[in-house]
Amino acid sequence: MVNASAVINAVYTQDGWKLWTMHSSVEALLQFPEVDPLDGHMTGAISWEKQRAEDVDKIQPDVIIVGAGQK
Repeated sequence: MVNASAVINAVYTQDGWKLWTMHSSVEALLQFPEVDPLDGHMTGAISWEKQRAEDVDKIQPDVIIVGAGQK
């Protein structure tokens, strides 16, 4: 499950509603919450940058990218 939002712009034509643009964004994966850095934001025993690099190396997420083209 996810928390997501979308913005859709539609136009009413003689043939009915036509989707003009659509933007969607996943805001959170509920089963896989974001892990906060171990040392807080920018304080702690090591710098935030080094801690973030370690966190990135430890976590191997599965990613799905969904896209569409224009016609």
